[in-house]
Amino acid sequence: MQVSVEFTPDKTGDHHSELVIHYDSGEDIYVKLYGAAQDANVRLDKNSVRIENTFISMASQRTVTISNRTDVLAHFRWTQFATREEEDQQKSMYVEFFKLLCIKEKIFKF
Repeated sequence: MQVSVEFTPDKTGDHHSELVIHYDSGEDIYVKLYGAAQDANVRLDKNSVRIENTFISMASQRTVTISNRTDVLAHFRWTQFATREEEDQQKSMYVEFFKLLCIKEKIFKF
């Protein structure tokens, strides 16, 4: 059996955890996991970007440069939230709102 573990930390620092592998025989194997996350030298050339007012059917654009001065491939995504916690909180709020709406409209049962 081959097991792959992916380490994708949200914060810098040392991270510890334990992996438990349950076999069909009833045997459990415990593996201690450790990972260290560092702040990489990946930067935007601007802290913010202002897009001017745009008329309907027109387009506005700005250029942002992402500089990765490391040997590590950096994954990124655009979000309106500063942290993953803020994003998760907003998602939870939308889920609860959707549940209430569905219950009110009797669309789904939860």
